[in-house]
Amino acid sequence: MLLFELFEVERPTLLAQLEALGVSPIDIGILKEVSQRVCVPMGELLACRFHDRSSVTRIVDRLVKKGWIERREHAEDRRVKTLSLTPEGVEATADMFSKLSAPPPSVAELPEADQQRLVDILGRAIASAQARYAAEVALAHSKTGG
Repeated sequence: MLLFELFEVERPTLLAQLEALGVSPIDIGILKEVSQRVCVPMGELLACRFHDRSSVTRIVDRLVKKGWIERREHAEDRRVKTLSLTPEGVEATADMFSKLSAPPPSVAELPEADQQRLVDILGRAIASAQARYAAEVALAHSKTGG
């Protein structure tokens, strides 16, 4: 509950930052994922796991229209669409992530040593969650033959 409470308190600040950048939280999630991998299949977007396909398509269409993402057919399966950052997307993403990397006021007010411990702990928690999700996806693919 603590992370949820912190997010709820800081949410207006974060949403104002995103609005000023002209993006939504899901846009940032997609851009982050696509910036970390080459040719990400749309169906594998972790940021979109709670969205239906038509919503994901609309979100991706918006990012394509901005010129930040390029959609292509998968090299081996034409039914699969992959996503990559365009050169403009690389630049825009780096700029946005730089602006969003400052800690929220409630964290910035903590002593520097506490901030570093928090970053370390959250980094390990995120890595653990990502590994668990990747294992779940791999298991699901092995059961479906996909």
